[in-house]
Amino acid sequence: MKINVSKESVVYQGPAYEDSYWGEIQFPEILSCADGTLAIKTHAADDNWSEFGKNKDVWCISKDKGMTWERTDRALTREVGYLLPSGDRLYFPLVTGLSCKTADLKPARIVTQRLPSDRIVKEEDGSWPYPAFMYRDIWGSANYIYDFATLPDDYAKQEWLGYRIKKGESQGTEETVKVIHPNLSVRGVIRGEDFVMAPFSPYGRGFRTDKEGNIWLTSYSGAHLNPYNGGVDVYGASLFYKSQDNGHTFELAGYIPYIPNTTKHPTAYMCDGFSEAALEFMDDGSMIVLLRATSVFLGGPEWNPMYFARSTDGGKTFSEPIEFDKCGVLPNLVKLDCGVTLAAYGRPGIYVRATKDPTGIEWEEPIEIMTGEDRSHLMNDPPKRPNFHQWAGSCCNVDLKPIGPNQALLVYSDFYYPDQSGKTNKKLKTILTRIITVE
Repeated sequence: MKINVSKESVVYQGPAYEDSYWGEIQFPEILSCADGTLAIKTHAADDNWSEFGKNKDVWCISKDKGMTWERTDRALTREVGYLLPSGDRLYFPLVTGLSCKTADLKPARIVTQRLPSDRIVKEEDGSWPYPAFMYRDIWGSANYIYDFATLPDDYAKQEWLGYRIKKGESQGTEETVKVIHPNLSVRGVIRGEDFVMAPFSPYGRGFRTDKEGNIWLTSYSGAHLNPYNGGVDVYGASLFYKSQDNGHTFELAGYIPYIPNTTKHPTAYMCDGFSEAALEFMDDGSMIVLLRATSVFLGGPEWNPMYFARSTDGGKTFSEPIEFDKCGVLPNLVKLDCGVTLAAYGRPGIYVRATKDPTGIEWEEPIEIMTGEDRSHLMNDPPKRPNFHQWAGSCCNVDLKPIGPNQALLVYSDFYYPDQSGKTNKKLKTILTRIITVE
């Protein structure tokens, strides 16, 4: 199998890395309008739960399948969506994390310590309940995990905000999508006088459709309550939701908890668990998934192995996750009409892999799009001892979308790309695309 990678195309350029902060001009996502126009949404604010959902994004469009890009001043939130089998399009934007004053909370005891009088129930007066458990991250911040059903009414809506473009139309209308998830929990962090909760949105990229026409998407939990027994789990789990009614309701249909094992990885217990996941259905009827296991909040390193698992019973059970590569955040999987499945991921570096195996088990060696070695020497003012983000020189959060029977569009960030305007000699945070072609 031969994989060709095109020269990069510039989508958008922002400030220099030295003049920005983590989250600004990062996390690009490829979407489609109803007329086939490609769009890329790029986060342009702090990587903070309070900053999502506030239209602090840069939108760019392409009418030539990603060869050239132009910025559009309007937000395209209601004009884009993932195509469903019905012909509708559906899009779940990240929403702003809900918050309240820290003073409104009932103080948690240490970790899971509770007295019989600490009833974890929904309070009739609408006040905040006791958390199910708490822990502190490496920065000392108190993380409270709540049983969703016990939250005050304004915080306990078990639904996602979506925008649906009906078949034949070009504008989406707002829709609340019911979420069925037993023992659902939510995490929040105390930040001074404010308590900020994780946005209740699915965190995966796009939808996948099984042979029965059901729609699937991925998300992840962070520290949570086990959906099947309510047990306390400080590690995150990857979640898989299925809709059997054209995306009006999604029900938890797959769950992969993280089980640390230092014989496989020496810092396993310092990882936050599984988080971002990619999902694809293979020609043999199986489901394959890629699982991120990289996070620093419990003290782990900025890069960890990425894992692979497989289900042959529709997500009811999964094989034991095994290492897919030495790194990987926000993994992507797409199956092309030519029969080849592509994976894209990174941090540090950016990589693409391919397989023709109908089971998804055997893969070609990775193709390097961006090196995983130290890139900090490319900075405008190279440091003597770089931090990890300076080393990587990219958020490495990629997206991958089919644009033809044997082609996919890859989008990623490069923090050290020369200013294309000619106005400065600086290297700028830049969003780039490449076309991946299977021959």
